[in-house]
Amino acid sequence: MKPFELPDSSLPAPRGELERNPALRAVAYVHQHAGARATGCWRFEAGRLLLEAFLACPEMKPEVAQGFPVATADVPVTDTGLGIVLAARTREVTQYRAIDLPPESGSGFWLRGFEADRSIAVPQLDESQNLIRILSVAIRGLEEPVAKYESIVRAAYMFYFP
Repeated sequence: MKPFELPDSSLPAPRGELERNPALRAVAYVHQHAGARATGCWRFEAGRLLLEAFLACPEMKPEVAQGFPVATADVPVTDTGLGIVLAARTREVTQYRAIDLPPESGSGFWLRGFEADRSIAVPQLDESQNLIRILSVAIRGLEEPVAKYESIVRAAYMFYFP
């Protein structure tokens, strides 16, 4: 896999914003290569996950596409209802399946809003194993192995956060 360039007509954001924001570029890369319903990236800072970039698929309901980034702009790592938090706490790749989660809150609520079957959150760690960020992708289907999506995210980390 290689970094990608999109024609202006298919850009998820203005070209200038994509060029200036490596998190948005990484999210766009993962979103495209994973065929995602939603993709987000959070930077870890002082016990919190701070949203750096988010993309929703074009057909997502506006209230979900607009509500999710507002609800997850600043997430304490004590909020265990979200897959990104578990990935941050364990520093391991985390999969949450909608069918296994309560529909009224946390990842169960958002996965259903995204019309996704699962999310896979992948932490980026520095050389000392300190958490830098989490990138999470929400997808349809349970057939593909988690490793497929982990490799897409790790490629994005390599390309956009070397």
